[in-house]
Amino acid sequence: MKLVRVTRGKKEINAGKHDMYDIYDTIRKPMPRPGGAFKDKNTEYNEDLDSPSIADLEREALVSCELRGHEMGDWDRSRRGSANISTCECVKCQKYVQVIDLPQPNEIDIGGTAVALHCSN
Repeated sequence: MKLVRVTRGKKEINAGKHDMYDIYDTIRKPMPRPGGAFKDKNTEYNEDLDSPSIADLEREALVSCELRGHEMGDWDRSRRGSANISTCECVKCQKYVQVIDLPQPNEIDIGGTAVALHCSN
């Protein structure tokens, strides 16, 4: 795990060796400052560059599930229109995680009970 130094105002935050997961090392892009989205010079949306792949999302979901003590099985992949959907269950407690690479506006890319709750076995 790499150590990260983040400066927020006058306060510095150090991720130490006891941190289980480096929250700053993620595939998600940082949010722009308020009003900054309208000042973006790149106004063209490129779906291939702006959205993470299904494999990247699966890796991030597995890290989150393993930190909660789950032992995840194999991925079950399917398609809905142009979106790829992957689901996976914990072999111990049957909690699941679902990953969608192109979620609808009312959906989330990584979700499920295995991401939110610890393993019950």
